[in-house]
Amino acid sequence: GATAKAIRTAIITGANTGVGRHTALGLAQHGFHCILACRSAERGKEAVAWIAEQHAAASVETRELDLADFASVESFAAHVRCDFECLDVLVLNAGIGGMGRALEATPDGADHDLVYRVNFVSHFLLTCRLLDLLERGTSARVVCVSSVVHRFAHARWHEHSHFRQLASYEKGMPGLSKDHNAKAPQCSTYSASKLALAVFAAEITRRYGAR
Repeated sequence: GATAKAIRTAIITGANTGVGRHTALGLAQHGFHCILACRSAERGKEAVAWIAEQHAAASVETRELDLADFASVESFAAHVRCDFECLDVLVLNAGIGGMGRALEATPDGADHDLVYRVNFVSHFLLTCRLLDLLERGTSARVVCVSSVVHRFAHARWHEHSHFRQLASYEKGMPGLSKDHNAKAPQCSTYSASKLALAVFAAEITRRYGAR
């Protein structure tokens, strides 16, 4: 079964479309049992069917994960921990685009924007909850999907209080067009989330890369 030690297991968030779906296909083609962590169960099932069409021998399933909701993250991680002895690959891919998107509160009213919650904070929580499974994996890897726009993150990207001030952020960002500068608050939130992922990847490498 998929829980056997000999079969490598991978989790890919946001695997119902785009980069996530093709990453899952590639891992399945290399013999991994792939768990597609998707907010929509229906779209997750469609991705499973698509992967099976591309690779008949694929071992793949989908599980619901809503990164906007910490309770969903905790539930997802708890079920994975019950069903699997180890984890070999965790791909932190899911995300919300920030350009042109109005600042939006998280469902629980926490002190950070929805984009930052979905793109980084919940991925951080998920990794922490699955860390012991990763430590038991075979040459386990955590892959953080970032973006070149991490270069435009505000200097105070790591301060939660900064997100309450984004709506009045008027300085603009070097290297962006006038139209893009008009969307600076949203771009800054998205950029901050992508910089946080890059820093997280570096810290994971520093702590566990030599193992």
